[in-house]
Amino acid sequence: MKKVIFVLALSVMLSMLTACGSGGVNGQTTSSGEITQPPQSSQSQQTDASEEEKIDFEDVYNSIIAAQEENEQEPLIFFPETDIETLNGLYYGISDIELTQVVDYQPPVVGAASEIMLVQVADSSDVRKVVDILQNRIDSEAGDTLYTDRGEQWAKRAEIQVSGNYVCMIVLPEGYTIPENVFRIE
Repeated sequence: MKKVIFVLALSVMLSMLTACGSGGVNGQTTSSGEITQPPQSSQSQQTDASEEEKIDFEDVYNSIIAAQEENEQEPLIFFPETDIETLNGLYYGISDIELTQVVDYQPPVVGAASEIMLVQVADSSDVRKVVDILQNRIDSEAGDTLYTDRGEQWAKRAEIQVSGNYVCMIVLPEGYTIPENVFRIE
């Protein structure tokens, strides 16, 4: 237990020291730091706020898992965590933001480069803060010098997606599919 706490504390400290990100944000960040939304496909349409509130994170998670059925990899297994104080240990500062929904899906094996964090903020002005917190998590894990293979996977395969007040950080191992838009449930 002490080892886990030490590793988490070290991760937080490393994320504070990391100045630039290696993961990507799906959608672009302008020079002023404003996040632009990813392009909508011809099949999906922009939703209004009342429709946006209807996105269920369990449906998003199940859609991500269903996208993996096409390959012959081991099935992905995650355990959901919704306790904000627990999540604040991995995503420092997340407990300071008013959230409508939050769930973090963690793999059963520590050290695997796979994780899905889904967040809905109550106030759209907090989207940038959440993106920064998630980017710090990516940077911290990508800078892992103890498990370099895992760090490389985080650097290459982690991404952040934004859709309105919804933000997702997703990293899956090589050979698994990260949907282009996790919030477009099919």
